[in-house]
Amino acid sequence: MNENENARAPRHIDRRTVVKGAAWSVPAIAAAVAMPMATASQSTAQIRIYADCLLSVAGVNIGRGFFVENQGTVAYDGNITVTETIRLSGLAAVAAVALWPILAVQGILGGSTSGVTRGSWSGNILSTTRSRTVTIAGPLAAGGQRSWGIALDAISGVLGVLDLVGLAGITHTAVITSPTGNPPVVKDSDAINWELISTSC
Repeated sequence: MNENENARAPRHIDRRTVVKGAAWSVPAIAAAVAMPMATASQSTAQIRIYADCLLSVAGVNIGRGFFVENQGTVAYDGNITVTETIRLSGLAAVAAVALWPILAVQGILGGSTSGVTRGSWSGNILSTTRSRTVTIAGPLAAGGQRSWGIALDAISGVLGVLDLVGLAGITHTAVITSPTGNPPVVKDSDAINWELISTSC
């Protein structure tokens, strides 16, 4: 058989080779299709948490709180869990037994929006650091937000003065603990600024 005949002769492909090739190609194609879809679905919900004013009267902000917002283009269907922590220092820590009941009353007055469940604070009235879990029930619509906080700032005004002279302070933070990763979480923590009553929070 010459070279021309070799070129025209049909090639025999083993059936097992065909089956093996098909077995490898199916998962690869499925993965290639699924990955862009998964990435697109995750990136459209963008959750962030931030501290801001709850209430403004005559241009003066008299309430502070935390907001959880979905900046994405579709709803986030799952629950969002936040760990809120307050740490007292200086004279605030010494006066913890008096401050915690005041903060608790202010928190009740401040309330929360629908869909927010605030858990019980850890520790007791003698503790200098206390935490609680705040749950935002899903779904959180695109552009939607939930909030909770403190309505009155009388105590923060006093502590603001003491903090300025280095005698007392409060560190009040909130961190999103679930979900994790970016996306869907684009900003996972913030802090309330406990200062004198002012025109900004």
